[in-house]
Amino acid sequence: MSRKSTVFSVLRRSISAVLANLTTVIPVVAVMGGMIAVVDLFLYEWIHAGMSRASAQDQQTGFIKVMLAWWAAMLIFEVILGPIVGAIAVYVGRSHSQGTTVTPYKALNFAINRYGRLFKWHAAAWLSIHVGMLVLVPGILFLLQYAFVDSIVCLENEKWPLSRSKKLTRGRRRRIFMVALVVLIVSQAMGFAELDALKRGLPWLMGLMAGVYLLNFTVQVAFYMFYEDRTTPTEATG
Repeated sequence: MSRKSTVFSVLRRSISAVLANLTTVIPVVAVMGGMIAVVDLFLYEWIHAGMSRASAQDQQTGFIKVMLAWWAAMLIFEVILGPIVGAIAVYVGRSHSQGTTVTPYKALNFAINRYGRLFKWHAAAWLSIHVGMLVLVPGILFLLQYAFVDSIVCLENEKWPLSRSKKLTRGRRRRIFMVALVVLIVSQAMGFAELDALKRGLPWLMGLMAGVYLLNFTVQVAFYMFYEDRTTPTEATG
């Protein structure tokens, strides 16, 4: 039998893992947040240029274009760099559970060694999730089903990680949803928060995006914790 895990216990362990390894986590979220902030600022200034004198309808159209451009940029970053972040989250979670030392070099080496195999499966999972999020419900369902894909690809020699993730998440999707709910809420409010941060300047935008990536990273560690509990047998008692 697998271990039973509650939402509280998984969140406690994932937050503890992140806090115990800030020297590894902070550079990851800072780099990711900084890069996406610069890209978002460029896209905003490029698309929004000349819109100040446009009609209200044209301004609304421009705002929609900006939001779609930001969404596309996030998706590209997730497909290309997401496998590295996901693998590091798995490494941090596993190392914390095993009581082993994490260093930025070890974490990055773990991610790079698995990038080639992880890339296509991570892309397949997250493209399904993000495209599904356009109508919300399918995206949430894909998120719950594919929550273990990164962990499976990093730690198992599984031929069909998506199918295995669907199998392993059964019976745990409600708890996975409760953990992911915060990210889903934050994602819906991101566009307006970005617009406010843009008015304050690039450092504010970089800080906002780094904070979002820190939240996402913590949730990915939580997904690993669910996976670990699902695949680790409990000890028999006499």
